[in-house]
Amino acid sequence: MGHGKKQDFRRECIGDICGRSFSSKQILEDIGPRLKNPFGADKTTVAISGLSTGFNELDKLIDGLHPGELIIVAQRPCMGAERFVRQIMLHVAENAQVPAVYFSTEKSRAFILREMVANTAQIFPHYYQHHSYLTEQDLQAIASAAERLAEAPIIINDNSANPRDIREHVETLCQSGNRPGLIVVDKIPRSIETSSKAGRVLGNMSYELFRIARDNQIPVIALASVSRKLEYRKDKEPRLAEIVSADGILWYADTVITLYKEAFYEPYTSRQNQTRFNVAKSFYGDGGWFELLQDGHSGQFVAVK
Repeated sequence: MGHGKKQDFRRECIGDICGRSFSSKQILEDIGPRLKNPFGADKTTVAISGLSTGFNELDKLIDGLHPGELIIVAQRPCMGAERFVRQIMLHVAENAQVPAVYFSTEKSRAFILREMVANTAQIFPHYYQHHSYLTEQDLQAIASAAERLAEAPIIINDNSANPRDIREHVETLCQSGNRPGLIVVDKIPRSIETSSKAGRVLGNMSYELFRIARDNQIPVIALASVSRKLEYRKDKEPRLAEIVSADGILWYADTVITLYKEAFYEPYTSRQNQTRFNVAKSFYGDGGWFELLQDGHSGQFVAVK
């Protein structure tokens, strides 16, 4: 009889884990629309449970961006990860009108704004430095882009790379009624040896970003570096174990995306301007890869036709 009571007690505890907060009706209401209509409103996009990134192939694999999710985007230099992440943020803020906060750990707010205006105007940022390249049409596009960004719910913070400061800023926004729907951290500081003290600090930063996402139920995208060890391999595509602070990232990240541009290593390849995105880990979707073209005029990533 004591054994039976113990079983009943365990059943009660298991039932109380969720506080009986779910019902079959609620669950079906949440997933029902996706079962009835597997496509988005315009019939060209896939219906997803999370926030759209603006890239249809990526949305298919990861099912969009979800509350409390930590997404790591990793690359070797010059692959375009920062531009890719900014495109996602601009899509979320402009198209979905979801507030987004961008934490710049290395670059100034003025630099980030210049990059975003260029991205929105669809011109290369370095054209600003060479005014002779700018046509009258480019100047009009820049003015229009500045107006659009002024209306977009975007906050740029370049004050600190300390995750505690990031957490404090996010909590202040949430408490003031300006809750963001997306957080972007443009760089997890780089360290060569993950077993070193600096490497352990990076692992802690991964944990802090994870807690910021979970505690506030906001998706967080953070950029990370890939170890230069891959340069000594014939196959240069990044592997999970080569991501700087891999121990912390692999443990805490819900989604890990790596970038690989073949033209960087093979100048005469037929795959010029093509970048391969590998979803190496995804708790909400599937692993896999897709490719995007980088437009020769604007530098923006676009779908391969």
